[in-house]
Amino acid sequence: MPSYLVTSSENGCAKTHRAERGEQRDRIQELIFEAKRIDVAAIEAYLIDLLSSLDATTTLDAPRSRISKSSSQFKPKDMRSLVSSLFSGNLLSPEKAELDNEVFLTDVGGVLNMQLAKIDE
Repeated sequence: MPSYLVTSSENGCAKTHRAERGEQRDRIQELIFEAKRIDVAAIEAYLIDLLSSLDATTTLDAPRSRISKSSSQFKPKDMRSLVSSLFSGNLLSPEKAELDNEVFLTDVGGVLNMQLAKIDE
């Protein structure tokens, strides 16, 4: 619309919308990129209290045992099906789904194996 057809109230409204968008963008960036204060000690105390009871320990023993037995090592063929599943669920972009790259699949399996080893620690 030519500027000579825009009334001052419409022009003011557009400026208000731009200002609001700028404020919203700044707020979103603040929420995403600024570190939040987290009471780590309180979270750890809560989890220790929650998971240290006899019932919790007994309940968690069975899955821990199954995980440790079934996940001794991820092989490239295992990774191929995992990456395919992530790709089909739109959780992995097509350019990152290197199903034919044995080095990529071996590296992914290695990372998962290291992460699973940390669970026991």
